[in-house]
Amino acid sequence: MNDDDLRRRLDDLAAHAPDGDELRRRWAAAAPTRRTRAVSRRVAPVAAVLAAAAVVAVAAVGLASRGGVPSTEPPQVAAPPSAADATPEDDARVAERDEAAAARVLGAPGVALREVGRGRVVVSVPDTWRWEAPRCDEPLHSGYFFSVGIFKACAVQRPPTITTVRIDSLAATGTTQDDPPVDASLDGVPYGQVRSTVDGVTQDVVVVPQEDVRLLVKGPAEAVDVVVGSLRLLPTDEVAVPQVTLGMRGGKKGYAAMPRPREMQERLTRVGLRAEVRTTGGATLAAYDEVRVSPAPGTVVPVGTVVRIELAGS
Repeated sequence: MNDDDLRRRLDDLAAHAPDGDELRRRWAAAAPTRRTRAVSRRVAPVAAVLAAAAVVAVAAVGLASRGGVPSTEPPQVAAPPSAADATPEDDARVAERDEAAAARVLGAPGVALREVGRGRVVVSVPDTWRWEAPRCDEPLHSGYFFSVGIFKACAVQRPPTITTVRIDSLAATGTTQDDPPVDASLDGVPYGQVRSTVDGVTQDVVVVPQEDVRLLVKGPAEAVDVVVGSLRLLPTDEVAVPQVTLGMRGGKKGYAAMPRPREMQERLTRVGLRAEVRTTGGATLAAYDEVRVSPAPGTVVPVGTVVRIELAGS
């Protein structure tokens, strides 16, 4: 094969080979990030190198075939590495970065996140957040809490920088004018979500009727985005510990009475958990001043977990 034949051979091969832009497109399509599905800018220099390497490989094929019979098949270009080739360590590092960023937005830098919720509906919050039953209709610090629609009105003003998650039972509170239409799907379960902003404070209301759950996430818009963005449905072998310290009736005006031990046990049984009740400080099953629950309400546990209920006296 003379030089003219070799030149024609290389021109023919080059006509079948993808150009650098096409190789970059293939590389970008095969390397999305795990969470955002967006391609990293660091891919571009690598793609350029791959494009140059591909051209060299095409030329090498032509030179290697000197003296042989020219092939009528177009050259095969190796596929770029797939996102499936990412190691568990890579995924773990991405998850750690995402969690750290979320914790900073929620005002808890350096704090790990955990899931809390009702039934199988959960969101992620900083581990330092503790559940509580606020005495007023507005909490004074970041955290999550449960309600049965009974609040004592207090002359307090909510700090604009805090973020809170209120977890309701739809059956206990009934529907409200703030509830959104159920027009979306969460892992196949119908749900609704609506946003409003008043005096610079953003509130998202999420309802999941099939799971008897309403979430009211309130705070700065970016923080609300982080919490609501973590919304998910637990698998059937996990559940959140129900709220067992607020009764549905009785109590002083503006307060919910404490339920009886039998009602607490029934709430746990309904979601597949078991109860272990004990008394301390002179309390009895009929007379007690405080109820302590472990694991705390809202905590995600395997179905069948034993929940300890301590009835304490004064």
